[in-house]
Amino acid sequence: MGPTSRFGRHAQDFYEPHERPKQLWVKELVKGACQQLRAPQLPTAWALVETHAPVRCTTPVRAIGSLLEECRSLPEFRRRQALAYPVAGMVALIVLATFCDVMRGQRDLAAFARKLSQAQLRALGFYCDPHTGRVRCPGETAFFRVLGALSADQVEAVLLRWQAKLLGPVHDTLIAIDGKTLRHSRGQELVSAIGGQTGRWLGTVRVVDKSNEIPAAQTLIDRLELDGKLVVLDALHTQDLTAHKLFFERGADYVMTVKANQKSLYQTLETKLQTQAFSPSADAGDASLPART
Repeated sequence: MGPTSRFGRHAQDFYEPHERPKQLWVKELVKGACQQLRAPQLPTAWALVETHAPVRCTTPVRAIGSLLEECRSLPEFRRRQALAYPVAGMVALIVLATFCDVMRGQRDLAAFARKLSQAQLRALGFYCDPHTGRVRCPGETAFFRVLGALSADQVEAVLLRWQAKLLGPVHDTLIAIDGKTLRHSRGQELVSAIGGQTGRWLGTVRVVDKSNEIPAAQTLIDRLELDGKLVVLDALHTQDLTAHKLFFERGADYVMTVKANQKSLYQTLETKLQTQAFSPSADAGDASLPART
């Protein structure tokens, strides 16, 4: 297949050039494999392998710059020796990877970073080797350290500011608050607020270990601008304190689901909202009464 590109792995974080190329040889395990691999279209069984290929970032350099600008407000917490990969660039890279559905941890993030172009790596502010003129990409260790030390609240504030810069003020009058369990997170739950008209993300609170969505939703409500808006929640959040916060403290109206497991409230609503049976033609002869439809 020819020689390798003269790069070797260094310290599990990046690859450095060397002058020891290796020759790559392959042997067919299936007769005619080389010819089939060169074909315009792979056999169906082989084509499935390409569906697992690493995701590439298609975000243009200019868009990366606007995200990086907001990320620069995040404090740098590492030693000077680690600044080949500034926190701002690392967070921006993680955001770009998340947009591409890469969210399983530092190994997948490092694989995603290796697929970035030199222009994209420069736009993220990473170190350029003066000897080779190439920008190194961060490895698993760098992602592990950054992910373990980031403040979720600070990152959320950065992303909300960036979103506001791109989309302008929030105009949604209908707000949905709901909880979800993250994939590949060992059961980690988040409660988020989403604009009902635009689908715009408005904020997220992590559910504390050994707790549930209810206090997380109440914390989120305290952070949101809800005056004059209508908030929709599922039956889990049909709670006195949640309703009090929304109406009396935040100036919002709300729609909550009531199920039969909230027996007292369910029976009260059944009684209050019960409709009387009537005949569709009962008032047909009385012109003074409005017609029922």
